[in-house]
Amino acid sequence: MATKNITAKPDLYSDFRTDFLIHPMKKDLVMVKNEDSVIQSIKNLLYTGQYERFWQPDINAGLRHYLFELPSKMTEIGIRDSIMAVIRNHEPRAELIEVYVSLSVDESAYEATIVFSVVNREEAISFTTLLQRLR
Repeated sequence: MATKNITAKPDLYSDFRTDFLIHPMKKDLVMVKNEDSVIQSIKNLLYTGQYERFWQPDINAGLRHYLFELPSKMTEIGIRDSIMAVIRNHEPRAELIEVYVSLSVDESAYEATIVFSVVNREEAISFTTLLQRLR
């Protein structure tokens, strides 16, 4: 009897998309899975301000006040440290490898590149998000 190698990874984590997109055929909510689920959760943590989550005021990255400071290397370091702290404290599915923060070309935003691996997975995942102030 022939054996078949199954290379598909089982779904470890799944969440609803933040825009609550409806699948056109199934008429059900579209899900994000595995790495995409963890990336979505990290972005939610980064964009959450203090006291935005009821009964959990400590869940926030505290990035808002950095975005209104003058651009400097110290601000980049503060943003990087805040991102690392919020991921380590509130996202148990991610094993953080490195965070890179750099001032954007137009100097009104910061680009944050986050490199991590999902727990029980070997490959490293990287994504970049733009942190900018809104008025």
